[in-house]
Amino acid sequence: MEYGIKFGREVAYESARRHSAGILSEKPHAHLLQQVNETYRPIIITQNGTVRAVLQDPESYESMKNAFLVLTLMAQGEADIRAERHSDQNEVLERIRARIESRRTQAT
Repeated sequence: MEYGIKFGREVAYESARRHSAGILSEKPHAHLLQQVNETYRPIIITQNGTVRAVLQDPESYESMKNAFLVLTLMAQGEADIRAERHSDQNEVLERIRARIESRRTQAT
């Protein structure tokens, strides 16, 4: 079984640097963690030439998660608009005002 590690932000994994399988058996892996946290470049781990895992620094991971969330929300919003599941801003504000007034009336 062939193992390797590739370094880089590149989407094309082939352009990233490879390392021998020996690097996976070294203990501790502190140098890998240090490199990821200093360079902010993920380490792509392959097995038999197939990507099996990615080691990434926490800040980049959180940033990627947040970007994905924003893109997901945008896609949902676009789908709602296409399906005509939306309201005019003035209508929404009027409904909010009516609810507030209704609750004020109930409270008195």
